[in-house]
Amino acid sequence: MPDVRFISKDGHSVDGAIVRKLFFECAIRAGLISDHASAIWRDAVQGDSYSRQLIKRLCDIKIVDADNRFGFLK
Repeated sequence: MPDVRFISKDGHSVDGAIVRKLFFECAIRAGLISDHASAIWRDAVQGDSYSRQLIKRLCDIKIVDADNRFGFLK
């Protein structure tokens, strides 16, 4: 998701590839079919708010706009 940033609950920036991997690991454990999980991820990339909320809950992260510098630790 090039237009967003991920931050952990402790305020540190998290790489999108790590979030993607974590999401798919959680989806597999939850029994989601890989095509369904891929559709959720794709919808989140395209800005779907429900998909983003699902990823935020599963991965225990926050998603913010990429141009929002507030809250990121260097």
